[in-house]
Amino acid sequence: MILGESIQILIVEDHTVFAETMSMALSAQSDMNVVGVAKDGSEAASMLRSYHCDVVLMDMRLGEDEGLDVIERLRLLNGEVAILVLTAVRDARSAAFAVSHGAAGFLTKDMPLSDVIRGIRDSVRGRSVMEPSMATEVLSILSGRRQRVGDNLTKREIEVLHMLDAGNSAAEIAGSLNISLNTARNHIARIISKLECHSMLEAVSTARREGIID
Repeated sequence: MILGESIQILIVEDHTVFAETMSMALSAQSDMNVVGVAKDGSEAASMLRSYHCDVVLMDMRLGEDEGLDVIERLRLLNGEVAILVLTAVRDARSAAFAVSHGAAGFLTKDMPLSDVIRGIRDSVRGRSVMEPSMATEVLSILSGRRQRVGDNLTKREIEVLHMLDAGNSAAEIAGSLNISLNTARNHIARIISKLECHSMLEAVSTARREGIID
């Protein structure tokens, strides 16, 4: 972001009324501009490719998309954008996982609007954005986590791993989880990559050996 320019914001939220209300509130700020509102990870990725964004303000619950997956996907598309989670649930563990996957901050929807606006401004200055009390909890969780193979897998990816271990195909996984076949294949590809394997069978074998799945 160039000094003096408006902060370009992308909102990712599947609750239409909340998204529109937040968009109007942020657009009313003299130093902010909302470039678009996306309802899921795919729309967010498309908009991030099309528009310059300084900040992504996103919910963690986006239909079939898991928030951590969306954070990773957007981070890969644009390593410079500040991703702020704005969610209804105040949970230090969720905040810790969001930060470990690339989020710049974690805010809750019951916060005053002024705090959200301040958080957006702080994020473009490279500051971590979080309530002080939660920041202490998050730091404790992150410092206490033992890094091991598969530690960066999301909850959905572990669920897919269990289904692969049970012999389900990508199509069967898609049907069971009510997601598209392409989304199921993307989950499998990310699992293989994160476990540093070369095939689906090797990934399942590694997951068993490391105790990721029973």
